[in-house]
Amino acid sequence: MNEKGLDAEKLKKVEHFIIKPDVELRFSKDGRYLEIDYDKMFAKKITSTKFPALLGKNNFAGKGYQYMELLNLTERGYFNQYYMYRGELAERLAYEMLKEMFEKRFGSVMCEVMLFDNNQFTYGDQWHYNKDTKKGNKYFGGRIDIGVKVELPQKEIKRFVAEVKGKSMKSYDYIVGKDNYPENEVWQGKFLATLTRLDEIQMVYVFFTEEQEDKLKAWFENDTKEFADKWTYKDVKINLKQFKFDKEEFARDMNITSSNLRSMAKEKRIPLHFFNDDELYKIGIFIQEQEQKRLKNKEFEEKAQKNVEKTDWGGVDQDDLPF
Repeated sequence: MNEKGLDAEKLKKVEHFIIKPDVELRFSKDGRYLEIDYDKMFAKKITSTKFPALLGKNNFAGKGYQYMELLNLTERGYFNQYYMYRGELAERLAYEMLKEMFEKRFGSVMCEVMLFDNNQFTYGDQWHYNKDTKKGNKYFGGRIDIGVKVELPQKEIKRFVAEVKGKSMKSYDYIVGKDNYPENEVWQGKFLATLTRLDEIQMVYVFFTEEQEDKLKAWFENDTKEFADKWTYKDVKINLKQFKFDKEEFARDMNITSSNLRSMAKEKRIPLHFFNDDELYKIGIFIQEQEQKRLKNKEFEEKAQKNVEKTDWGGVDQDDLPF
């Protein structure tokens, strides 16, 4: 605890948790809910990157925080754009490798490997809902990194979805060597596979050496990103890992979280059991600061009113007016 009685360790764990200043929060009298007063509160679409946290599968963001973000109650914290740059490069290199691998196996005529980019879709959402055509998805969205379509004998069509992750070589032994594929990342892939009605996901991990990372960071910072275009998939280490799963069960989990989210938006409250201790601590601090601000504003207004009542405005006697 510091001199203000705040727990620095707890706040450090939720430093990304930035509640919008005009949101009003309070704990319900029965101690079961976080009640919300905010006109701009609504249920956003659940995307592949958000979904794992809603089921407690993300070590960096708790359930409660993620629900608040999807209800438009938080501000976006700092995000290092370098990792997006590295991720885009990883996707290109993975695409080149998969394209060569599938074409060697099935022939270029029988297969199609597609790399998808954010700019191809409205708001980067492959399932953006179109009110006129009724196509897309109202509640779920995201973007597939790579899609593969293969025509097998007897004209049977087989499709694959690949989720790509760029990583530092430092994590290779932990992830590949010890078979510790991050659950939240695998669930992102399962989410996208479920939206395409598939029951398996191909995870592709692209590992960069420390020297390569240093070069990438320098190119990124100096805006000379074109140098990375000269790299091929043979310059990096790539690992493939396939996961099969029950897509019907996964779809049920998706629908439950979506139903929860829409109920929260309608009722303007979130059950407290969705929050971890660090999140509850951060919310408690926020509510406390709001109350202090209200008291200060009230005190200021009362003081101003008293000053108005005491003020002798002076002015000019009507007998001295020039009219």
